[in-house]
Amino acid sequence: MVNKGDMVLLELEGRDKGGNVFDSTSGDAAKRLHGREGPLLLTFGYDTIIPGLFEAVSQMKKGEAREVALSADKAFGRRKKDLVKIMSLAEFRKFQVNPEPGLLIHVDTDKGRTYGTVKSVGNGRVMVDFNHPLASKPVFYKIRLVDVFSDPESKVKALCEDSGVVEKWSLNGGNLDLRFKDGLAQEQETRKALLLIMLKTRVEGLKKIDIGKKPEAPQAPGKTQAAPSRQPAPYGTGLPNTSLQSDSTKQPPSSGNLKPKPGK
Repeated sequence: MVNKGDMVLLELEGRDKGGNVFDSTSGDAAKRLHGREGPLLLTFGYDTIIPGLFEAVSQMKKGEAREVALSADKAFGRRKKDLVKIMSLAEFRKFQVNPEPGLLIHVDTDKGRTYGTVKSVGNGRVMVDFNHPLASKPVFYKIRLVDVFSDPESKVKALCEDSGVVEKWSLNGGNLDLRFKDGLAQEQETRKALLLIMLKTRVEGLKKIDIGKKPEAPQAPGKTQAAPSRQPAPYGTGLPNTSLQSDSTKQPPSSGNLKPKPGK
């Protein structure tokens, strides 16, 4: 059985009632939704997954596979009228987004990322449906629990391997010595930062993380190094502290990315 705080490697394939794949850890769907193929590494009870998957995985053993049929209440919830919003077309243009029916957008707020689908455009207004595209619909999953990690050392190993940016590591008495690969690209630097956050928040008993940062090379005389420019976070007109972007794939967020909020 899987307990809260355990890390799990999960393979899955989700299909709607018509048999269309909307989430997967293999093939093109995996590359499009998760950036790569292969099982997802999740911290059980902390990472957000839909209720029906949470219940199924909690009862599974390592290596077990299941097929589950989930009602809307156990999947992406019921549609809510108050999640259909009217937004200003000027707000979209402000972020260089050309709205058209069917376009999937995401809005970053101080409460996290919210996904929506453009339903109509006209008279300077854009109707956006922030309900999940599969709200009020049953879904079907094939899932396999590849592995379960419960102790600190196995969690560190799983996180380091999943990140793909660690050269070597060692754990001794709660002290983690971590060395990263050289020449990381920007996307890998992001994964590096995320790894450090996950280690600090998801692995119990860690006292210290030594990343062995190398001292910066001295600059040549007479030369100065400009500080990296940082753009201020954009603000949307109708949503406080938001940035609005389009997702060109027009695909709904995957099973682990968005959990329906409980009804009021």
